[in-house]
Amino acid sequence: FHPQSEHPSRRKRTQKQYMIQLQRFKHLLLGILFCLPVMAWGQDAPVAIDSGDTAWMLTSTALVLFMTIPGLALFYGGLVRNRNVLSVLVHCFFLTAFMTLLWLVCGYSLSFSTTGMEAGSNNLRSFIGGLDLAFMKGVDAEAVEGRIPKILHFAFQMTFFIITPALIVGAFAERIKFSGMISIAYGIFCFMLPNTPPKADAVEKLAFKKAFSLFSNKSFLVLVLASLGVRIIHQIYFLQTGPFLSSIGIKDSAIGPAMTIGQFAEIATMAYLGYFLKRLGFKNVITIGILAYFARYAIFGTSFLPVWVMVISQAFHGFCFAFFFAAGFIYVDKLADDDVRHSAQTVFGIIIVGGGPVIGGWLSGRLQDMNTIGGIFDYSNFWYSLAAIGLVTAILFFSFFKTQITNGDKQI
Repeated sequence: FHPQSEHPSRRKRTQKQYMIQLQRFKHLLLGILFCLPVMAWGQDAPVAIDSGDTAWMLTSTALVLFMTIPGLALFYGGLVRNRNVLSVLVHCFFLTAFMTLLWLVCGYSLSFSTTGMEAGSNNLRSFIGGLDLAFMKGVDAEAVEGRIPKILHFAFQMTFFIITPALIVGAFAERIKFSGMISIAYGIFCFMLPNTPPKADAVEKLAFKKAFSLFSNKSFLVLVLASLGVRIIHQIYFLQTGPFLSSIGIKDSAIGPAMTIGQFAEIATMAYLGYFLKRLGFKNVITIGILAYFARYAIFGTSFLPVWVMVISQAFHGFCFAFFFAAGFIYVDKLADDDVRHSAQTVFGIIIVGGGPVIGGWLSGRLQDMNTIGGIFDYSNFWYSLAAIGLVTAILFFSFFKTQITNGDKQI
């Protein structure tokens, strides 16, 4: 028998029957595959963690995380101008940290909690979960989700929670500063804080009114007046230091790193602030902080000093900020009653942060006009003027300030 000798019509019927049988087999196979999950759900065997599934999910979690940092950060960084690359990178890294925290606090619970859901009906809980899983409640080493550890399921879903807002960074790249994005993020976070209404049995219904009564306290009044003077010359530092460093020969690209010395000194000084407050007391520590302003501006004004001395003197900023401002806020916190501490800090902050910069901006321009002769700005006299303000403020503060808080029987 030779296939070539078969009648053409018969050969066509045979091929048609073969295709029909193949289609039936495909349908049977698909039916079996669809039935397998149902058969598995019907089993009562205990759920066990599968090592293969776990290994793959670990790999997938890492890959999705790398899509955000560094993948997405570098991708968007390559689309912007050079000066905005760092801003885009920080946007992505901050969102990674912030969204991780948000997922831990409430994101996971709002996404996967089934509390309040009712079969056959649609309500709010059908779309938004409750808070019974907040702070990873129920997510421990023994919990299982499908055939993988529940904590791995938590991490895998978190990576998508992170990358979703990170994708939006490309929409506002070069349009929103990092500080603006932080403000938006923290503003959203504030809506999630617990409700803390005023106590019904409060002694003073208007805490702000009681906070203003602190002005009858001599030490608070002296501290506020000294803070106003210090805040004025503190503001001028940020207005004029950059142009001053440029005028003495420091490249524009090196001005930022040079001024960063002050921030590192601030971190180191803050670390030991408690030790100095305990050993020296508030009066001496705050006085040292004011004298640090005097020393820094006196060095700036001494034009014959080498440039490296001007740069190193930025370290005085640590003493300026920590010993004066941080110590001042701590003193106000200890001086005020428990029910108005926040309001007292606000009153103190409004005066030094609100009034000081405004006066400082005006005084900076006024002193610059006074010390500009023939179109040449004399920085030396300018800085000496600020040093004089700092020295006078330090003398007056030390003369009139008297600590009015105690630690046991010892005044501090």
